[in-house]
Amino acid sequence: MSGYDSSLMTADERLEEAAEILATGILRLRQKKRAKKTSERETICLDSQVESRLHVTVKQPGNGETT
Repeated sequence: MSGYDSSLMTADERLEEAAEILATGILRLRQKKRAKKTSERETICLDSQVESRLHVTVKQPGNGETT
């Protein structure tokens, strides 16, 4: 904000200042949403180290079968 009396501003100056205020608000809102999505992704991380076990059944050859 400029910090001076808006009654001394031209219509274009007031419009420009209002646009700047709105743009700043939109950018802050987008940052907030982006930060929220990032924190959600970190919470639902697929790279978690879960202990997994591999089960293998070894078939024994029998009745003329070969390995």
